[in-house]
Amino acid sequence: MRIISVSLRRLAFAAGIVILPSAAAFGQQTPQIAVPAPPGGGVPTANVEGCYSVNQSLYGPYFMGFCLSRWGSGSYQVTGSLNCNGGADWRHQRNGSIQINIHHTSCGRGVDWSADSMVCSVSSAQWPPQKPNPGPWRIQPQVAVPTPAPNPGQSTMTCTYYPGVQGYYPMSITAQRTR
Repeated sequence: MRIISVSLRRLAFAAGIVILPSAAAFGQQTPQIAVPAPPGGGVPTANVEGCYSVNQSLYGPYFMGFCLSRWGSGSYQVTGSLNCNGGADWRHQRNGSIQINIHHTSCGRGVDWSADSMVCSVSSAQWPPQKPNPGPWRIQPQVAVPTPAPNPGQSTMTCTYYPGVQGYYPMSITAQRTR
């Protein structure tokens, strides 16, 4: 049997026919390429690095802006009748949103800003990307890549802001990308 199999391969090669094993023969139906997970794990969202201005006041007459930098670090500033500058960190969530943790900081004159958090989604994010259905006759390779950075003036985050102070309740806010 082995001699026949070898001679059939030689005959096919001599005739210019190339016989290759199929992907199904190796137990793999869809080729996939491994890519590193985003910082914090989960599903990548659109490029969220940049600075944002919150459109609503917080804790009364205070307004916030924040910047998110690469790899999960960030900062925030609160203005109004006080001026606070503090640190933040952020990470991707499995559902495509991001969580931003606002660090507790002293604003001077005996006033502090509490350690709050936000869970946000980016309106310009298109994740997961839509794939055409190639049908059962074609194997479609799958590569996960983040969506390119949106235009700064067109990106809005829709967030739920979670105050770290008792007596205040979560609130819906929006943050417009400024740069």
